[in-house]
Amino acid sequence: MKNVLVPVARGFEEIELVSIVDILRRAGVRVVMASLDSHKRILGAHHIVIEADSVLPELDMEDFDAIALAGGYNGMQNLASNELIKLWLTTFKQEQKLIAAICASPIVLDKAGVLEGDFTCYPGCESE
Repeated sequence: MKNVLVPVARGFEEIELVSIVDILRRAGVRVVMASLDSHKRILGAHHIVIEADSVLPELDMEDFDAIALAGGYNGMQNLASNELIKLWLTTFKQEQKLIAAICASPIVLDKAGVLEGDFTCYPGCESE
């Protein structure tokens, strides 16, 4: 079974996060939602609270095959400023593991130095 990490940062776009997790779980993929710190309850962009399965600092990168980032502008900024997320992304790139990001979150990939070639993102985020 494949294992996918979905980091959850304050300000995440709820529909994007839930869609990623729901679709992958329906497909039989093990998905772990992980908060960036010790708080498992995270407030989304539209004031919906999601409870993460785990906290990122307690997880082992070797247990995961992929990472998928939801959007939400504030959530993206919180992901982009998190050094542990950047470490996960650079390590996944080095190990040629799957990295995915939707909406504004390709900006996180760029900040981590793993964005190359063509990409899609929320209109207006291309320059960032």
